[in-house]
Amino acid sequence: MDEKNFVDVSSFMLFEATGDSEADSHELNMASGDASYYGNDDDDDAESCIYDLLESKPIFELRDPRGPRHHYGDHNDGGDDEKRVIDQDWANDDDDDDDTGNSHDDQDPLHVDDGDGDDDDDDDDEVVMKSTANTRQHKKARSRFSAMESIASQPQANPVSIHYNATVAQDGSGNYTTISDAIAAAPVRSVNRYYIHIKPGVYKDEYVTVGNDKTNIALIGDNARTTKITGSRSNGGGITITPQTATMTVDGSGFMARSITFENSAPPPNSHQAVALTNNANRSAFYQCVFLGYQDTLLANHNQQFYKDCDIYGSVDFVWGYAKAVFQDCRLYARRIGSNGNVVTAQGKDTPTRDSGFSFQSCKVTVDPNLAMRKSEVSVVLGRPWMDYATVVFMESFLDDIVKPEGWSIKWDNVPKPHIFYAEYNNSGPGANTSGRVKWPGYRVLTSAAEAIPFTVSKFIDGDAWIPETGIPYQGGLNA
Repeated sequence: MDEKNFVDVSSFMLFEATGDSEADSHELNMASGDASYYGNDDDDDAESCIYDLLESKPIFELRDPRGPRHHYGDHNDGGDDEKRVIDQDWANDDDDDDDTGNSHDDQDPLHVDDGDGDDDDDDDDEVVMKSTANTRQHKKARSRFSAMESIASQPQANPVSIHYNATVAQDGSGNYTTISDAIAAAPVRSVNRYYIHIKPGVYKDEYVTVGNDKTNIALIGDNARTTKITGSRSNGGGITITPQTATMTVDGSGFMARSITFENSAPPPNSHQAVALTNNANRSAFYQCVFLGYQDTLLANHNQQFYKDCDIYGSVDFVWGYAKAVFQDCRLYARRIGSNGNVVTAQGKDTPTRDSGFSFQSCKVTVDPNLAMRKSEVSVVLGRPWMDYATVVFMESFLDDIVKPEGWSIKWDNVPKPHIFYAEYNNSGPGANTSGRVKWPGYRVLTSAAEAIPFTVSKFIDGDAWIPETGIPYQGGLNA
């Protein structure tokens, strides 16, 4: 499948900062996608989902040993007025590639051997994450990306030294047994990065909040397959303000997370809106994380945000909010069967001057692998205009055949919104044909790099000014 011709992200090296020989280092490919999800632990006899790192498969693949999920029934898109009650003031190269072009490595991200013969990481382990260029060349493509052999314009993150300030472990081997306690103990309004290591476990019903005064917090999991934060609050369960259904809420600026699953396990169809993450944090970043939910999975709510190499699962408006956010090398998985279809975005730009919008670059829109056998019954649109100036761009991405020919929807209130900005640029895949797209004044096909560059990481969220500090690899410009 030729949608694998996406930008390779940098590999990383983690090693103890002891000055020891290279033999003591641990080389990891952080683009391996070894951040995956093992299922719903609410019921041991329910789903047992695993993600296989196989060629030609999405990086994070859910499989149910019982076969595809059953029909979810008529899922309520509604509560639209109620759900949107929001406080506006919230402030080693390997040729085994997946189909986004990322290589795989069997090692767990951010595992540090502390030399004591066990798998425990001492609290004072200091590691250095060193970005290195991925030297593997892109394979020749049939698509329009066939000439994309160089990523010389991609900024490389500077070496980042990580010292774990605290460790969370449910078995008592860390400083804290809950994530909330570790965050509560973090310094207030820190100007320095505060690293919290989250050891493997299912952190259930904590409903974690990173307050406005908890700045520059970093939550680092070993991988998202084994580190999961989960909850099940929902509108259907009685919480009427949708952001408050979130399993985790982040307000403090400078937040980052790596290799963690954020889940809202509230089941369809009667749970309605159920958020896995509410993110209000300025200059926040998520790397190799998984967001699991159905309706309203990820609320990218305010300020500048960056999501790199993440998996986002949902059914209705599963990426929504007021933020100015870039999603790069992410997979977007549609989870609903039936004529109602799936909606990826509900973007909230409500005035022409609001600094808001979503940009998806080198992403993939496809079906939840659990539904692969019923793929013909799954459809998706890229967005519907929640607010009058909704701004969404899909560029240099793979759109699978589940994307409807019209591409976008005015289903929200069936009233055309002439001030929206919906755009596509240089996409590929069977769903990327724009000839049948909606005929709205606010929809356009971008035909030149000059039109698309404003939606890149460097320009749209000023990424060069703040992402390098996180150590997360990124591409500042276009692919070609």
